[in-house]
Order: sequence, then structure tokens, then C-alpha cells
Amino acid sequence: LETDEVIHTISSVRQNPSNPIPQATSGPSRLCPPPNLSHFSVLTLRPQTFSSTAPEAETSEFSDSSCNSMALPVVDADYLKEIDKARRDLRALIAYKNCAPIMLRLAWHDAGTYDKSTKSGGPNGSIRNDEELAHGANSGLKIALGFCEEVKAKHPKITYADLFQLAGVVAVEVTGGPTIEFVPGRKDSKVSPKEGRLPDAKQVCMFVVILGSNSTFSGATVC
Repeated sequence: LETDEVIHTISSVRQNPSNPIPQATSGPSRLCPPPNLSHFSVLTLRPQTFSSTAPEAETSEFSDSSCNSMALPVVDADYLKEIDKARRDLRALIAYKNCAPIMLRLAWHDAGTYDKSTKSGGPNGSIRNDEELAHGANSGLKIALGFCEEVKAKHPKITYADLFQLAGVVAVEVTGGPTIEFVPGRKDSKVSPKEGRLPDAKQVCMFVVILGSNSTFSGATVC
């Protein structure tokens, strides 16, 4: 899914190159879930519940109890503090590198593989796996992974799954978009979905309509 051109246009309109590069600040991060949990964007997909140590999952399957009951994930105070620090570091990095488009694309491509019928894929950090990164739709995203690794090195406790989605949230903010409430608690997975769950650029609209339904989007066109 090639979204760089569209997002870059938005980024160019919203950003003023003459402005000084914003530095990381010590202000608090908004970590509470949004009041209305019935409508999610890709970046606010409900994470899986995990323990305070955030162990790596052996499968990519989402928990029914987590998805259906919308129960808040269990994370400890230290993890929330790390999320807050990582958010500030991401903000400074994305503004300095001017990499909002590709960071948002990374978040979307990690999340957009979710399959409703098998409850597999989704925002679980599996896009970092060589197998998935080699998918045609993910071309060029190794650059974004490298940027995220810089932040991961400072905050190793944070899962890749949370880090990638947080990067997308911050990318929206840096380009002048709204501050998006972020709910941490996603597990990492070693299991990558088969190639084909993400469309090429000419199939975007139909893909969004059937997202997660396991239906085919062959032949769809951009609207």
C-alpha cells in the first residue's frame, strides 16, 4: 500500500520548514482511552491484554475477551512512564527526520493485516519480521523500522507492537493533526500473516470497506 505521496502532501501543507525543530519536552502524555470506544481508527485498535512485563506472544491471534469486551489492557505504572518518554522521543525524532509519512505508513501496515475470521494479524509488531517486511506492500518500510529501533534502544521495555502504533499517533500530531489518545498493551508476535492482506495503491477504497472481513478486493479501484 503506497500511501507516502498522499501523506507527504498533508505533511507539506501542515508543516512550516522555517519553524525550529521541536525538542522533546517533559510534559505529560495523554494515555487514557477515548470516551467513545465504539469507533476506532487503525491507530487506536484495541490491544491485547498483557502482563506488566509484556512478554512476547508466540501467536498473532487476538484474544476474544480483549476484542469483544473492550477490557482495558493491564500495564503497570512503569510501562506507562516508558510510553510517555517514548512518545516525546518519537515526537522529536519525527520532527527532526521529517519522516511522518513513512512512520504513519509503518503503523498502518502493521495493523492493516488483521483478519476478522481467524483473528490473526493486526498491530502486533510482526512487520519487523524479515518474512513480512519482504512483502511487496511493505517496500521501503525498513527505513521506518530503523527509526523505531533508535527509540526502542532507549526504551527496551516497550513492545514493538506498541511502539509502531505510537509512532503513527505521533506522526499525525507532528504534522498538525489532533492529539490521539493512545492505549498501550499490545503483544509482540513472531508470526507473520501471508502476503496479500494489504492492497496495492489502486485497491485502497474497497480494501477499507472490507477491512478485516476476509473478503477479496481484487479489481477494486481508487475512488
